[in-house]
Amino acid sequence: MIDPASLDELAYNHHWHGAGAITHEVLENHYPEMLEDLDEVIEQIGYIIAMWRDTLNDIKKIQKEE
Repeated sequence: MIDPASLDELAYNHHWHGAGAITHEVLENHYPEMLEDLDEVIEQIGYIIAMWRDTLNDIKKIQKEE
């Protein structure tokens, strides 16, 4: 199983923090475990997106309550 923290780190370092695109070389050098099963990586990213969508909706509800 891919560690969700590794996916957060990957996204933060390369998209949020501006280190550039995620490439095969990036995975090979820094996250080789992800190359073992890219289908699992894609599935895990979907779960993370759903988690953040739910979190955003929760925060919006709280904002409306204030």
